[in-house]
Amino acid sequence: MKERISSLQIGAITWNLVLSAYIGIVPTILFYKLKQDSWLAVLLTFILGIVIVCTYLYIWEKMPDKNIFQKINCIFGNKIGAIINFFITITNIFMTVIYCYSMINFITSQYLIKTPNTFIIIIFAIPVVYLITQKLEVIGRVFFIFWIMSLLLFLMTFIGLIFQLDFNNLLPILENGINPVIQGSLLIMPYTSFILFLFLSIPKNAIIDKEKVNKRVLIFYSLAFFSMFTGVIFITATLSGDLAKIYQFVEYQVLKRVALIGFIERVESTLSMRWILYIFATTIMGLYFTKKYIIHSFKIKKHEKLIISMIAVISLLLSNWIFPNNTIANKIVMNIIPYILYIFYLLLPIIIAIGLKLKTKKVKR
Repeated sequence: MKERISSLQIGAITWNLVLSAYIGIVPTILFYKLKQDSWLAVLLTFILGIVIVCTYLYIWEKMPDKNIFQKINCIFGNKIGAIINFFITITNIFMTVIYCYSMINFITSQYLIKTPNTFIIIIFAIPVVYLITQKLEVIGRVFFIFWIMSLLLFLMTFIGLIFQLDFNNLLPILENGINPVIQGSLLIMPYTSFILFLFLSIPKNAIIDKEKVNKRVLIFYSLAFFSMFTGVIFITATLSGDLAKIYQFVEYQVLKRVALIGFIERVESTLSMRWILYIFATTIMGLYFTKKYIIHSFKIKKHEKLIISMIAVISLLLSNWIFPNNTIANKIVMNIIPYILYIFYLLLPIIIAIGLKLKTKKVKR
């Protein structure tokens, strides 16, 4: 039976992927580089990211019965295509490990200080392995539930903080000019827009109502950026840019100020659960991408579930050892990884889009 998913579930995937770097990665880059001008970089990233998303949608539109690995083979041939597919998948696994590192670091520092990281990873691996071995329809339903839960938690956060904002903290605007804003935007774009490359592992023909998918992807992309923009505004307006720069997980510090209905306090642990859902969803999609690569490249059917389960567990365990400390992690995340992602998730997709256009023209002739 062919895998099926709805455009609404694809939209939910978009929401989760875009926001998955909001804990520990995006705010760290923004407030370190820009302080009170961080919200401007989010707006610029949203605008530039639409071009990236439209490029991915164009690739998705061509050869709708094939996933990204099959399309790459069609364009570059089997030998060169195999090399490109391998490096894309390795990059994807590396990014999955980084996202898991961010999540485990957050959980151990804010929730379970005395609990060994390995134990947390093993507990986290159980639902990951279960879901990654299920059909796409099951994964889509879980993502849609995640979207509903995270949306409710976002609304609760919005209500709890809206009356505590001091918009004077947003001033002065463009204190150091426009260049830092552009630089900050280009640094967070790989973590917010490029991550949507993962849904190209799903053939467009697998979508039940594929005529609606482009519109819904753009809607959910916009909603996700509205959530991110609101979060950055709330952080700046409650703490100020200078203070936000100090904290490792500044998002969590802001949640400590939430008081619902005037007297329900200490809700930050509950409200922050949505960030864990985001990274959980991204981990699933990253491993699903790897799963489709393995099936495509090695034609494995008999032991498919066992192999992908082993890769999932190994990837999660690697997140415990990938960086020796947070200082080195922040430097690599800010100064090295974005440039790697520009090669595989921007330059390569542009080449693929051109190749698909030329390929379809030849077919028509």
